[in-house]
Amino acid sequence: MANRVRRYHPAMLRMFQRAVEIARREPEEQAEPLRQLEGEIDQRAAATRGGDEELARLLMPALGKVAASFRRDRAVLRGATVGLALERYRLATGRWPKELTELVPDYLPAVPTDPFDGRPMRYRPLSDGVIVYSVGPDGQDDGGALNRKNVVVPGTDLGFRLWDVTARRQPGAEALPPPDESPP
Repeated sequence: MANRVRRYHPAMLRMFQRAVEIARREPEEQAEPLRQLEGEIDQRAAATRGGDEELARLLMPALGKVAASFRRDRAVLRGATVGLALERYRLATGRWPKELTELVPDYLPAVPTDPFDGRPMRYRPLSDGVIVYSVGPDGQDDGGALNRKNVVVPGTDLGFRLWDVTARRQPGAEALPPPDESPP
């Protein structure tokens, strides 16, 4: 077994090198190349059932899952950054901006990109506040539908909701009905 693993080291190192090259890209540019790399690893393993390639597939980490977790973290951090800028803007002007571009350059150097599709983070005014969000792992814009209990379920986005001052300090979200506002 040890000889089999040693024999496959050069190929594993080449795969890891490709994974590192992919990781150096912006988060929104990583998903497809990682899917391709994992597909190649799976094809090689299937072609050599029981051989070195299959062993390598078992030894390789789940690169796509690690990268997806990284993109989720980036989305949350970027959303938090925009959320802080939104609150600072509201404190300074007494209102929420109509668009995120109003935050540039005084509160943000630029509107951050969504790590899932490379477009600017989304923003939506609501009747009692605002929401800033990423399309999330499913890549679909669901109008800011958030699911705090399961952030990876299809049909939800990743983001932050900020409330008007008059809507703050209300009962918890479990006690409130969901907003009846329709997506834009």
